Amino acid sequence: STAHEQQQQQQQEQQLVCVWRNMTRLCLQTRRADVAELCLGHMGHVRGLTAVREAAATPSAWPSLPPSSSTDVALAMVAIQLGLLKEAAALYTQAKRFDLLNRMYQAAGQWEEALRVAETEDRLHLKTTHFEYARQLEGAGEWEKAIGHYEKAGVQAKEVPRMLLKAGKMVELEEYVKKGRRGGKEE
Repeated sequence: STAHEQQQQQQQEQQLVCVWRNMTRLCLQTRRADVAELCLGHMGHVRGLTAVREAAATPSAWPSLPPSSSTDVALAMVAIQLGLLKEAAALYTQAKRFDLLNRMYQAAGQWEEALRVAETEDRLHLKTTHFEYARQLEGAGEWEKAIGHYEKAGVQAKEVPRMLLKAGKMVELEEYVKKGRRGGKEE
């Protein structure tokens, strides 16, 4: 009987979380970041709640942005917590926070999108985005692609030899040095 009661209680808790999740989605439509925080709290989503509060409290580095952009940023973080990246991207774009959009795509492993945003809207972080993508490619063992992105990041003189040496790719390192590759071009 006790096991049955525990199972019923777990089902009720799951249903409540589902209700709070749906209410949180509704908050995105009604643009109520404050109520979304409340819903995340009731879902027991402490990490998400903290992220939303931090996003709402972080002032923009760009004073020319409209005041509504901080609401959009907070709502974008709510969307991220719910796994709604498309909605978060739209909110970051609306807020003109392409730096945060770029970071979101990086965190989601959507590197083509991150690079596209960096190349078109977030030029300030273009080299950093190439660097982070190169590190990701290096971790996956995609050496040639990593080399290309380290070159685009402008850090090939240090990073490519380090990467190839660490991977034990002595022949490739020797070839790379002989070719004198710099900045993505062979000389």
